[in-house]
Amino acid sequence: MDKKLPLLFIFSATLVMEAMLLINVVAKPVKNKQALLDYLDNMSHSPHMFRMRKLIFLELCDILETKYNLKKTRNVSIYEQVGLFLYMLSQPGVYIGRKGYTITNVMAVCDFSLCFTFVWAGWEGSAHDTKIFMEALCKPALHFPHPPQGKYYLVDSSYPTFMDLLGPYKKTRYHLPQFRIRPRIRGRVEVFNYYHFNLRSTIECAFGLCKAR
Repeated sequence: MDKKLPLLFIFSATLVMEAMLLINVVAKPVKNKQALLDYLDNMSHSPHMFRMRKLIFLELCDILETKYNLKKTRNVSIYEQVGLFLYMLSQPGVYIGRKGYTITNVMAVCDFSLCFTFVWAGWEGSAHDTKIFMEALCKPALHFPHPPQGKYYLVDSSYPTFMDLLGPYKKTRYHLPQFRIRPRIRGRVEVFNYYHFNLRSTIECAFGLCKAR
């Protein structure tokens, strides 16, 4: 398959809490720590959302910073990190993934240049990839980018195979470690899955670069 073709990738990542990339603390965008504090001041129901009042929230942030070495990142303040964590805890069960971790689900699309062309973050970890994808299609405000005519999104097996989505064959080895156990590739189905995985790994490289910054 010619890698110069403008194939795109769609990927749903479950990020452990420490990553916290591209996620808003609440349903509306919060640009900085002062905006978050103003938001807490103006929300009469903030004790229900964060399970504490503003003064307790500020004290908790100070303790985590001074005694437990919690640090802000270039894009996420300590207030935003703690606010996001508390908001997830206030939603019983929905942010707990199948492995028992507190996670959030992110759907992203990238091209061969490792550039993200679409990102939708903030979904609870228990949300299925297909549900998130169908919601993205149903919301015109998101401007979900469809691939060019004759091209496809390479997706994993958790996505439906229809329209312009191209997933791997199921019940056939797919990941590289499986091919290392028995190196010889047999039949066109295994050939397809082998190259599908190699091409789709581009999205994982894109996330790796993003997290390394």
